Amino acid sequence: MTTNILNRQEKLYLEAVHMKKHWKLLSALTLATLLATACGSNEVEKKVGGSDQTGYETPSENTDKETVSEDLVSTDIQFSDGYYTFTLKNETDKDLELTFSSSQEYEYHIKDSQGNIIYTYSMDKMFMQQIVEKTLAPGETYTMNVDVDILSSLQAETYTLEIWSMADKAQDVKTEIEFTLEEVATSLEGTYVGQIDNNSVEIKDSNGNPKAYRLTGITNEFISSLEAEDTVIYSYYKKNGQLFLTMIHGELQ
Repeated sequence: MTTNILNRQEKLYLEAVHMKKHWKLLSALTLATLLATACGSNEVEKKVGGSDQTGYETPSENTDKETVSEDLVSTDIQFSDGYYTFTLKNETDKDLELTFSSSQEYEYHIKDSQGNIIYTYSMDKMFMQQIVEKTLAPGETYTMNVDVDILSSLQAETYTLEIWSMADKAQDVKTEIEFTLEEVATSLEGTYVGQIDNNSVEIKDSNGNPKAYRLTGITNEFISSLEAEDTVIYSYYKKNGQLFLTMIHGELQ
């Protein structure tokens, strides 16, 4: 009976998360449709989203652009406080124009310790078709926050995250980072103690032992609804000796 209740709670939590994302996607698609209608756009529509490779299609009008190589742009990926950031830097002495043909700015693979691709970022997502141009001055950087919610679904193991830009003709500019998940746990029951600071909370496990967890991604949005001593269901992973919270919600009555 307890397992069924926890599974139902987990399902309701995930439904709330997906509903939030779907509303954002529907709003974006609605806005794009209205703008296209108002402007009488004659552009050819294409579906943009999870393909076997990148979920990305390059417009034919950009085929004459110069290929963006590692000599022009350097890349860097960093992990800090539960977040990954991906940075592009203009290594030239002149302005560099990057053109994105959808709302997807980056793509990545996660590989297991044997080098097998076990996840591709775009495989379960859709992106709005739009032309966005970003100009980087000499030496200027552009940093993107990387969505890595998938980590809570992996097993404790060593992985490699390979990432690249989705700017036109820049897909060959890649970088990677290796990381180890020391521990992964899902759908645990505990007692919420409270926030330690803006980036972390304290939760007592089922044995009454208090532990500090770093907030990640969407968990920030659910903390405000909790009160001290609330019974909560939560999931986390352990990396570099720290516990990172990937899901939390109050126990259903």
